[in-house]
Amino acid sequence: MLCFGKRFENSMASTKQYMTSSLTQSPTYSALLQMEQWQEKRKSILYRDGYKCRNCGKRNELQVHHRQYHINSRTGYKLHPWQYHNKYLITLCKYCHELGHKHFTIQTFHI
Repeated sequence: MLCFGKRFENSMASTKQYMTSSLTQSPTYSALLQMEQWQEKRKSILYRDGYKCRNCGKRNELQVHHRQYHINSRTGYKLHPWQYHNKYLITLCKYCHELGHKHFTIQTFHI
């Protein structure tokens, strides 16, 4: 998907601000999840999945889970949470998400 115009410029400015402010200190994953880019991506995944856990069907305490993590081979940095293709994201309730992390290791790929 190509992104041009004001929305793209705002996204780039926000990412640039994040990167500039984090030169001396890496942001936490929690901080990245508070960014507008992730909130928009999260909403689109919740909508796609019908606002229910894809594992048990529960409709409350929903979270969006990354099925795998990607590291940019050129830079060595993980992608931002919102930079993943939608096929790598899934809606889970808090319980199923925590249970999954207890029993499975999320694979990491260099792309």
